[in-house]
Amino acid sequence: MNIASKIISTLIVTQASLLAGQVAEWTFNNSKNTLADTSISQEHQATMVGKAARFGFKGYDKKTKYAARFEGTLDSMILVDKHQDFESKSFSCLVYTKSAVTRDGKYRSVLYARDQEGFCLYQGPRGNWQIWSKGYEPNWTKHIIAPVIEKQWEQFLISYNAKDVNPDNKKQGRLLVWLNGDLKVDTYSDYLPSMSKLSIGSNTVGTANYKGLIDHIELWNESILTLKEQPKQLSPLITEKDIKLAKIRLSELNFDSEAKISLTGDDAQFCFIKDQSIFLQKGTDLQTKTQLSINVNVSSGLIAQTCSIELYVPIANKMVSRIQK
Repeated sequence: MNIASKIISTLIVTQASLLAGQVAEWTFNNSKNTLADTSISQEHQATMVGKAARFGFKGYDKKTKYAARFEGTLDSMILVDKHQDFESKSFSCLVYTKSAVTRDGKYRSVLYARDQEGFCLYQGPRGNWQIWSKGYEPNWTKHIIAPVIEKQWEQFLISYNAKDVNPDNKKQGRLLVWLNGDLKVDTYSDYLPSMSKLSIGSNTVGTANYKGLIDHIELWNESILTLKEQPKQLSPLITEKDIKLAKIRLSELNFDSEAKISLTGDDAQFCFIKDQSIFLQKGTDLQTKTQLSINVNVSSGLIAQTCSIELYVPIANKMVSRIQK
């Protein structure tokens, strides 16, 4: 077997359950530039194509230890087989990288999961980091993150929440990107998971492959902050008991038990938090309202210090209800 087509033993893959949470993790923790014939995980098999990378270089920090150096060689990449774990409509991704170039007129991708739809993390031709996404709309959407700083480690945390929808376009979810813990992109964007393979350090439609270091990649099948168990609407009454509005799901990728949750917004005064759930207080008058509007804010994150999500709950219209009957 040609060594370029062998499975990478230095790429350690950890698989989680099909429930919400981490679905894959790739680390480069072997100090030797060697390949072996078998993969630790047959579910998320990673294959070296060409001379994409060399291993054993100093990683992002003591925890990540080692990184892989990508030479920018054409027709070379690390490919991960397509899998149902990568096909969730919401996702989070953590990756560390250090570019060897800044501005050379070429697109170079750190992560590439795109075909007719999907996402990719690019180093753009004009020397800036970009994230591209595409879903139902015919065109790809590009978001500028920040300028590329040569030979400096960068930590990217990407979160897409398909359930935090754009009020003006229900097909768009909320895209958040943190760079070194600072929020750089907060917007609504089109996205559907790609059915293609996931590639690391390649660019199959652009002008060049990645050149620099890549270290420690984690992929999750949820956004880092999600609201579940939401009611579709509330009755236009004075509430007779506390009503549960939503369960707050904090991804372990970014939060631990010390995370602090607070509520702001137009109707935050009528709500409270208990056991990581949002409740509407007993006695709240909903007779004159058309919807509840609340911002859920979480601080003390492990990577992204702060994060927020909007909760809208419509109030049923009495007149409409009578007509429907």
